[in-house]
Amino acid sequence: MRYERNYSIRTLKTYCDDLVQFERFVFCSEGFDMRTITSSVIREWIVFLMDRNYSPRSVNRKLSTLRSFFDIYIGMDR
Repeated sequence: MRYERNYSIRTLKTYCDDLVQFERFVFCSEGFDMRTITSSVIREWIVFLMDRNYSPRSVNRKLSTLRSFFDIYIGMDR
C-alpha cells in the first residue's frame, strides 16, 4: 500500500493499529478466525468503539481500514 496508493508511513501505522485493535476485539469475543467475521461482528465493534467515545470520524476511518483490508484479503482468495 505504501507504493501502490502512495500512503505515508504514518497512515500505514494508523491502519495497522486499527487492524490490531479489531483483531483483539474479535479474538477476545470469539477467537480470531477470518471465517467468523460477519457484518454483525463489525457492528458490535462499532458499538464497542462508540461506547468508548471514539469520534464518528475515527470510527469511519477504522471502518475504511477494514474495508481496504477485506478487499485485499478477498482478492487474494481469487
